[in-house]
Amino acid sequence: MKEGIEEPKPPSDDSAENAGETRAGEGGPGEGSAGGASSAPADLRPPVVSSAQLLQGHRELWIEHNGELYRLRVTSRGNLYLTK
Repeated sequence: MKEGIEEPKPPSDDSAENAGETRAGEGGPGEGSAGGASSAPADLRPPVVSSAQLLQGHRELWIEHNGELYRLRVTSRGNLYLTK
């Protein structure tokens, strides 16, 4: 270590500056997704469904929502694409 530079200390569990933060491995599915970790209780978080469960081996499916049909498909690169 260079002289005059302090090594960072790990945060303590009761640190006020870390209040409300969630560590990796805590919080369940969806953690670390866009928007950051949710502080809502587990029963208030939106459900997580795998694309494999939705697609059931197919490369596309149709979703009916409010009387409209939407197409969800897997692209050649493996991404999901939703169109109206």
